[in-house]
Amino acid sequence: MRLAIIVAVLISFAPFDAAFAQLSSTGNFHIAWEVKNRFRLFRKEADFLRQVAASRGDGVLAAEDRLEQTTGGLGWAKDVVGNLCIDASGNLMQTCDRDGGKES
Repeated sequence: MRLAIIVAVLISFAPFDAAFAQLSSTGNFHIAWEVKNRFRLFRKEADFLRQVAASRGDGVLAAEDRLEQTTGGLGWAKDVVGNLCIDASGNLMQTCDRDGGKES
């Protein structure tokens, strides 16, 4: 019985209105994203732009199919794998030459 009274007192002090504070001033908010830097895994900007051009919002498989069409069946990654900022073990490199400039 004592436990029920303590729980009831604690619940009565809970700030229920704080959870709805954002609802009182709803507005027409939106987030606009803009890419300022390319994905830092690629050494060449052209490799990144090829990925962007193939992505049309219809899924990864569709994008991969579009990328594969220009490779003659050899796979779209064959030209990209050697130009990533990873070492032979697949770990990210501390510094990488990207489009002629060294970056960390």
